[in-house]
Amino acid sequence: MNTIELFSHSRLMSYKSFEEYKQNIDFVSKSYIGLSLIEVCLRNKINNYFVKFDSNWLENKDHVGGGFFLVEKAKKNLKKCDKIISNNSLVPELTFGFWVGIFSPHKTGFSLDNKHMKKMFNKSDIIKKDELYAILKNINDFRNRAFHHEKIINIDRFLVIEQQIEQILILLDNSLLDLVEDIKKLK
Repeated sequence: MNTIELFSHSRLMSYKSFEEYKQNIDFVSKSYIGLSLIEVCLRNKINNYFVKFDSNWLENKDHVGGGFFLVEKAKKNLKKCDKIISNNSLVPELTFGFWVGIFSPHKTGFSLDNKHMKKMFNKSDIIKKDELYAILKNINDFRNRAFHHEKIINIDRFLVIEQQIEQILILLDNSLLDLVEDIKKLK
């Protein structure tokens, strides 16, 4: 059987060739480590900051605001799996989009001004919240398209994705860049 026959016509339709499809997969694979670290470290950075104010902040609608329905959905998923509902079990259950939404200029609930962001990221010179949200939103869109095997290559807003991933890794902690390199060496 021809390998190309294993892929649906509709999947390959958006590509100029099967070679471009393979290039798309290669492009995504180069970003996977950084995406993984951002997803885990960002949610933990946010949670570690907010628990200083309220140990159960995720279960407080006043803090979570419009994202509370996602918390409720996560709680239902945990109940289905007979897991104990706690802040620690909710954090990894929530989507990356939820965590990105914390920085949305339209978010209700706990508001992150520059003072809070400087403390959260332990940086005196911090990117503005709306700029951070725009970068994280682009990374989230890239992540969702990548993990759903959609075309990413040659989309203008993703041409800077590697730089944006690096920028967020540095914001979270400079040592994450070294970790990315250490993981790449494992191949």
